[in-house]
Amino acid sequence: MEEKEYKEFLEYLFYEYIEKKLRKIERYYRPKELFHWNYEMQRLFKASAVIKFIQDNCDEDSEIYEYFKLSKLVNVIDSVENGVRMNNQLVVKTGIIDVVEEYFDEIFDGMKTEYFPEEDFTVLRQIGSSDPKLEITNTILLIKKRRDKDFTFDRREISYSKRLKDCVDKLSSKREELKEENENKSQKVLTRRWFKGLGQICKGAIITIIDISLMVGWLPFPVSIETRTVGSIVSATAGIGEILMGIGDLRNE
Repeated sequence: MEEKEYKEFLEYLFYEYIEKKLRKIERYYRPKELFHWNYEMQRLFKASAVIKFIQDNCDEDSEIYEYFKLSKLVNVIDSVENGVRMNNQLVVKTGIIDVVEEYFDEIFDGMKTEYFPEEDFTVLRQIGSSDPKLEITNTILLIKKRRDKDFTFDRREISYSKRLKDCVDKLSSKREELKEENENKSQKVLTRRWFKGLGQICKGAIITIIDISLMVGWLPFPVSIETRTVGSIVSATAGIGEILMGIGDLRNE
């Protein structure tokens, strides 16, 4: 599709499948729910900082435990688990997961870094990216590389929404396992590769939730129609893609 046709297609998806559900979201999310949203986002940001520290400073798996107690790592997993759970509720309630699953190929084929909302670049800087645009470009390339493995094939076998739910269950199981090990004073080493997958899941959840916030209008500033439609759908698709790739890395460990 040409650029104009592509943007018109995404606008159609937004108004046809998502906008009506956003009104229900606006009615449901009162101050209490928005406080919870803000609390879980803060936990995701803190978890992301720990994961990035591990990736930047731990050359060996055993070094992770030289910096962090097991109880701290349990808390990090808990933060990501709850963040993904909130993400899952939002992508279902807004209908974005159905749009991404049904039209993934069409959305991805026209995806460009320049279509992503400026708010995404700001958030990526906040969680430690030195070059957010390059990072998003790299995400697009990774999704392209792993398209058949993590997206196209699995979509025929297991829905994206089911995989996102399974992600919460997998993180919950790992958290309970480490919690028990902590109580027994044992230390089963989690690998750097495992934390790489957890980092992708964490980043994907942050980006997707931010994009849904742009759609609904939760952020304290106005956004353009193109950001609410084209930008949010493109970025939410990439965010869900990050989570699915992270799940793939956890599965391989």
